[in-house]
Amino acid sequence: MPKVNKITVPSDLRVAERCRLVADWANDNVDRCIWTEKVLIGKGYAGRCDGLLLMKDGTQAVIDFKNRKVSQKYGVSAYESDVAQLSAYSECIEGKPRAISIIVSSNDPAVLQTKEWERDEMDASFEAFKCLLKVWAWNKGYTPPGMEL
Repeated sequence: MPKVNKITVPSDLRVAERCRLVADWANDNVDRCIWTEKVLIGKGYAGRCDGLLLMKDGTQAVIDFKNRKVSQKYGVSAYESDVAQLSAYSECIEGKPRAISIIVSSNDPAVLQTKEWERDEMDASFEAFKCLLKVWAWNKGYTPPGMEL
């Protein structure tokens, strides 16, 4: 698989600053993109993952872009629901890649935040996700195909 060329951002884009921040992060951290916007199917759940990357350190990472207000005062704007989503995606992929939330600031074009989730956070979050999935199935009176009860 060929490497991705360095990402450049045309200066005339209305969102050039935000794009430049994402491009700089990718150029610094990513060796290549394996795929983007792929539907992943787990045991009783499915979702569309933003991407799977091969990082420069040789590891793979599932990514999810979030566009939200950020505050330098309170640190990274990553939520527990972010790791739940990413851990569910990771479970669908051989090798269970690491997970990275990429938060694009909607209120400050000069801010891009990333949160790389630790494996213990991912594992705990996936256990909680499976419990919530069971509650959802019970509440709906429906068990999705492949769901482990």
